[in-house]
Amino acid sequence: MGSSDDLFFAGCLIRHPMGPKEANITNPFGGFGSILSNGALRNLFRPIHCPTFGLVSNEESTSNEAICNQLDDDIVWERQYFQNGMSLTELMHRYTSAERYRRVDEWKAGYCMHSDWVLGYFANHYNISKHVAPTANKWINSSPHARIEAYKGSQIYDKPTGICNNEGANCKEGSELCHRVTPQWMEDETRRWKLKVPERFKSNP
Repeated sequence: MGSSDDLFFAGCLIRHPMGPKEANITNPFGGFGSILSNGALRNLFRPIHCPTFGLVSNEESTSNEAICNQLDDDIVWERQYFQNGMSLTELMHRYTSAERYRRVDEWKAGYCMHSDWVLGYFANHYNISKHVAPTANKWINSSPHARIEAYKGSQIYDKPTGICNNEGANCKEGSELCHRVTPQWMEDETRRWKLKVPERFKSNP
């Protein structure tokens, strides 16, 4: 596994139940962050060209054909915001900002999703990263839209596991990732790291 591979890790992955007739729905728990490889970032910023829609595509491909096919499906009404030559990041920005949340009375299509859901949708359905590693869940293995890995196995399904437990007071000294920490915790942790690796911190002039 290298940085050139197409990989997307959620610091804490939220996984919703799925079965043979359900789509894979996963998204990062925003407070724990997301980790993208260079390969995944390249896919986000690569220009997309769709002269026609409805093309047959390989589900494992990150080519224009796969993306154009997904745009043609138009699952969350994103196609209306697409213009030839834009990247996925530009499409995501336009999709989330075209209709202001506070102007709900003026909506024509509307945007009413949590930012974590949007990131999960585009990551899973637009092949930003390769398929997750094989699991014990056959539905996940067979779903083409399972593309977000749980960092160190940390996920929320029936209950939180791994890093997902690092909430508030449960966030201990040296915790790799945390959510809802206090300002005092951040000050203490910064002070501890300054003592441990002072060369990584620039001194004030």
